[in-house]
Amino acid sequence: MAPTHLTLFIDDKNVVISNNSEYLEEDVIIQREAPYKVTKGRSPTTTLPIHKKGEIMAVLGLLNLLRGPYLLVVTAASHAGEIEYPAGNRHEVHLITDVDVISLNDSSSMSREQLADEAQYRQMLVHLLTSQSFYFSYTYDLTNSLQRNESPIGKTKPDKRFVWNDAALQPFSSVHKEWITPIIQGYFSSTPNCSVTPTGGQVRAEWPVVDLPPQLRKGKNSDATFTFTVLSRRSKDRVGTRYHSRGADE
Repeated sequence: MAPTHLTLFIDDKNVVISNNSEYLEEDVIIQREAPYKVTKGRSPTTTLPIHKKGEIMAVLGLLNLLRGPYLLVVTAASHAGEIEYPAGNRHEVHLITDVDVISLNDSSSMSREQLADEAQYRQMLVHLLTSQSFYFSYTYDLTNSLQRNESPIGKTKPDKRFVWNDAALQPFSSVHKEWITPIIQGYFSSTPNCSVTPTGGQVRAEWPVVDLPPQLRKGKNSDATFTFTVLSRRSKDRVGTRYHSRGADE
């Protein structure tokens, strides 16, 4: 479970990500000069002025652009719904609505053309991550299917085919896994208090889409309801041509 209350501090030497939870006693410290090491520990005492301080929701990783490495963080997300599994355990799913792309190397000299390109790359990155299609959960692994989450492997490892920030998270391999927040690209919807007809709503279907247990059918129990949840995931390795066919403006 990733920490849900994070505070970001930036000075001339480091970016420090601190938390307000009891189960993580160490901070994440990212050096702002080569080799840009990511370590864990108590943030060093500094008299340097703090250039930026703010609350963030999740750390997405480090990504290299023209200037050098950038830190990607989620600054806002909306509640998309919940997954209840196993029964009685509710896991919130969040839709990313805003991100910040923070340069670690502000001192790098760049030409006017490079600065223009860099600004466009950052804009494209923000546009993609806030396209209302990226989701994450602090307590449930969205990258794995239900069956794989039940297996010994699924309980310890995300399915990298669906971790869209997998490469960006690699520099964080040395810190506690609880700091890592995988994101998926796809669709999520959860509708509570659903019910079905006595025949399961599949009267004309030759092959029922869902074989619902009898206790969920109104003919057996008029008060029976359930939560209908849909989660789709697009593989980062098979994105398709859609992102390459809409012209330079998008």
